[in-house]
Amino acid sequence: MTGLYYAQNILPHYVVLIEELQDLRGGQKCFLLEDGDPSHGHRSRNNLPHQMRLQYDIELHPHPAQSPDLNAIEGIWLLLQEMLKKRWGEQLHLLKWRQFREAIQNCWNEISQEQIRDRIRELPARVQHCINEPEILFKGARW
Repeated sequence: MTGLYYAQNILPHYVVLIEELQDLRGGQKCFLLEDGDPSHGHRSRNNLPHQMRLQYDIELHPHPAQSPDLNAIEGIWLLLQEMLKKRWGEQLHLLKWRQFREAIQNCWNEISQEQIRDRIRELPARVQHCINEPEILFKGARW
Protein backbone atom coordinates (compact mmCIF):
# COMPACT_ATOMS: atom_id res chain seq x y z
CA MET A 1 0.00 0.00 0.00
CA THR A 2 1.30 3.46 -0.81
CA GLY A 3 0.94 6.66 1.16
CA LEU A 4 -1.18 8.09 -1.65
CA TYR A 5 -3.56 5.11 -1.55
CA TYR A 6 -3.77 5.32 2.25
CA ALA A 7 -4.48 9.06 2.13
CA GLN A 8 -7.11 8.78 -0.61
CA ASN A 9 -8.90 5.56 0.32
CA ILE A 10 -8.45 4.77 4.01
CA LEU A 11 -7.61 7.87 6.03
CA PRO A 12 -10.76 9.77 4.92
CA HIS A 13 -12.90 7.07 6.58
CA TYR A 14 -10.97 7.56 9.83
CA VAL A 15 -11.44 11.31 9.57
CA VAL A 16 -15.22 10.89 9.36
CA LEU A 17 -15.32 8.35 12.21
CA ILE A 18 -13.15 10.49 14.47
CA GLU A 19 -15.27 13.59 13.81
CA GLU A 20 -18.49 11.66 14.49
CA LEU A 21 -17.08 10.14 17.67
CA GLN A 22 -15.86 13.50 18.94
CA ASP A 23 -19.33 14.95 18.30
CA LEU A 24 -20.93 12.07 20.22
CA ARG A 25 -18.50 12.63 23.09
CA GLY A 26 -19.26 16.33 23.38
CA GLY A 27 -16.10 17.47 21.64
CA GLN A 28 -13.77 15.25 23.66
CA LYS A 29 -10.57 14.69 21.68
CA CYS A 30 -10.13 11.29 20.05
CA PHE A 31 -6.85 9.82 18.89
CA LEU A 32 -5.91 7.67 15.93
CA LEU A 33 -3.78 4.61 16.52
CA GLU A 34 -1.69 3.53 13.52
CA ASP A 35 1.06 0.97 13.31
CA GLY A 36 4.45 1.49 11.70
CA ASP A 37 3.35 0.83 8.11
CA PRO A 38 5.40 3.20 5.92
CA SER A 39 2.29 4.19 3.97
CA HIS A 40 0.97 5.95 7.09
CA GLY A 41 3.60 8.64 6.56
CA HIS A 42 5.33 8.68 9.95
CA ARG A 43 8.89 8.86 8.63
CA SER A 44 8.63 12.43 7.37
CA ARG A 45 6.32 15.41 7.39
CA ASN A 46 6.42 15.84 3.63
CA ASN A 47 3.67 13.43 2.68
CA LEU A 48 -0.05 13.42 2.12
CA PRO A 49 -1.11 11.30 5.15
CA HIS A 50 0.80 13.60 7.51
CA GLN A 51 -0.65 16.70 5.86
CA MET A 52 -4.18 15.27 6.13
CA ARG A 53 -3.74 14.51 9.83
CA LEU A 54 -2.63 18.12 10.34
CA GLN A 55 -5.49 19.50 8.25
CA TYR A 56 -8.12 17.62 10.24
CA ASP A 57 -6.35 18.06 13.59
CA ILE A 58 -6.00 14.31 14.05
CA GLU A 59 -3.64 13.41 16.84
CA LEU A 60 -1.84 10.10 16.90
CA HIS A 61 -1.72 7.98 20.00
CA PRO A 62 1.90 7.08 20.76
CA HIS A 63 2.42 3.53 19.61
CA PRO A 64 5.47 1.30 19.64
CA ALA A 65 6.36 -0.66 16.51
CA GLN A 66 4.84 -3.76 18.07
CA SER A 67 2.62 -3.96 21.07
CA PRO A 68 2.28 -7.63 21.86
CA ASP A 69 0.60 -6.72 25.12
CA LEU A 70 -2.38 -5.30 23.25
CA ASN A 71 -2.56 -7.42 20.13
CA ALA A 72 -3.53 -11.09 20.18
CA ILE A 73 -1.92 -11.85 16.81
CA GLU A 74 1.48 -10.77 18.15
CA GLY A 75 1.23 -13.60 20.65
CA ILE A 76 0.46 -16.03 17.84
CA TRP A 77 3.47 -14.78 15.83
CA LEU A 78 5.60 -15.30 18.94
CA LEU A 79 4.22 -18.82 19.32
CA LEU A 80 5.00 -19.54 15.66
CA GLN A 81 8.53 -18.20 16.07
CA GLU A 82 9.10 -20.37 19.15
CA MET A 83 7.82 -23.45 17.33
CA LEU A 84 10.14 -22.79 14.39
CA LYS A 85 13.15 -22.28 16.66
CA LYS A 86 12.35 -25.40 18.65
CA ARG A 87 11.97 -27.52 15.53
CA TRP A 88 14.82 -26.07 13.44
CA GLY A 89 17.12 -24.25 15.85
CA GLU A 90 20.17 -22.73 14.20
CA GLN A 91 19.37 -24.56 10.95
CA LEU A 92 16.33 -22.36 10.31
CA HIS A 93 18.33 -19.68 8.52
CA LEU A 94 19.89 -22.32 6.22
CA LEU A 95 16.58 -23.43 4.73
CA LYS A 96 15.87 -22.61 1.13
CA TRP A 97 12.79 -20.50 0.38
CA ARG A 98 10.41 -23.41 -0.29
CA GLN A 99 11.64 -25.34 2.75
CA PHE A 100 11.26 -22.24 4.92
CA ARG A 101 7.75 -21.62 3.62
CA GLU A 102 6.81 -25.26 4.25
CA ALA A 103 8.27 -25.13 7.78
CA ILE A 104 6.22 -22.02 8.56
CA GLN A 105 3.07 -23.54 7.10
CA ASN A 106 3.51 -26.77 9.06
CA CYS A 107 3.99 -24.92 12.34
CA TRP A 108 1.08 -22.59 11.57
CA ASN A 109 -1.16 -25.60 10.94
CA GLU A 110 -0.24 -26.98 14.37
CA ILE A 111 -1.45 -23.89 16.22
CA SER A 112 -4.78 -24.90 17.69
CA GLN A 113 -7.93 -22.87 17.91
CA GLU A 114 -7.67 -23.24 21.68
CA GLN A 115 -4.23 -21.58 21.66
CA ILE A 116 -5.71 -18.68 19.69
CA ARG A 117 -8.62 -18.43 22.12
CA ASP A 118 -6.16 -18.44 25.03
CA ARG A 119 -4.41 -15.40 23.56
CA ILE A 120 -7.74 -13.62 23.15
CA ARG A 121 -8.80 -14.50 26.72
CA GLU A 122 -5.56 -12.97 28.04
CA LEU A 123 -6.27 -9.57 26.49
CA PRO A 124 -8.31 -8.01 29.33
CA ALA A 125 -5.53 -8.82 31.83
CA ARG A 126 -2.90 -7.50 29.40
CA VAL A 127 -4.82 -4.27 28.90
CA GLN A 128 -5.20 -3.81 32.65
CA HIS A 129 -1.49 -4.46 33.11
CA CYS A 130 -0.70 -1.77 30.51
CA ILE A 131 -3.07 0.66 32.25
CA ASN A 132 -1.34 -0.01 35.57
CA GLU A 133 2.18 0.12 34.11
CA PRO A 134 2.07 2.08 30.80
CA GLU A 135 5.84 2.29 30.55
CA ILE A 136 6.01 -1.40 29.59
CA LEU A 137 4.52 -0.54 26.19
CA PHE A 138 7.62 1.39 25.29
CA LYS A 139 10.20 -1.02 26.64
CA GLY A 140 9.38 -3.85 24.25
CA ALA A 141 8.13 -6.08 27.06
CA ARG A 142 6.64 -9.38 26.04
CA TRP A 143 4.47 -11.63 28.11
